[in-house]
Amino acid sequence: MIFLKLIFGIFFLFLGLIYLYKPNLVLAINRIARDIFFNDKTVLLERKKLAILLFCVAFISLYMGLTSLASFFENQNKKIWFIEPIKYSMYIATQDYYAGRYKSAIERYIKILPLSDDQQNVLKCMAFTYMEMGEKDKAKALFDKLLQLDPDDQVVKIKLQKLKANNENKSN
Repeated sequence: MIFLKLIFGIFFLFLGLIYLYKPNLVLAINRIARDIFFNDKTVLLERKKLAILLFCVAFISLYMGLTSLASFFENQNKKIWFIEPIKYSMYIATQDYYAGRYKSAIERYIKILPLSDDQQNVLKCMAFTYMEMGEKDKAKALFDKLLQLDPDDQVVKIKLQKLKANNENKSN
């Protein structure tokens, strides 16, 4: 199915290019199909609109194929030529976070953490996710660890202050 999407995407991309840059070839294609689908006047007048439509279909098909291929290779733990698995996994984890699927996001962040070059960013994302989940102790521990790694990080300091203020308000 993945490769079918890619093939359709490439097919429509080339078809769009043909319609845009080769009007003589468009006429030849039209001669073959005019009795079935088109008439000459419509194709010639609507050539650019049809080219744009074909480009749109091509890009949608290519996007669907590439994202399906990326998720397939992510599950296989293999590196692919058009995307880095760590960055793709980080992207999916962030999408899970924004969609409210915090448990899934944490699971992905935990898998990414030992493999990532930017561990501070992964830890920060994990801390934000734990905050949203209501697990303030885990978030506080991660923020403390982040402050040890980078004592000048203002975002971490602000979030840690908010956590402490919330804990004081709850105890009062």
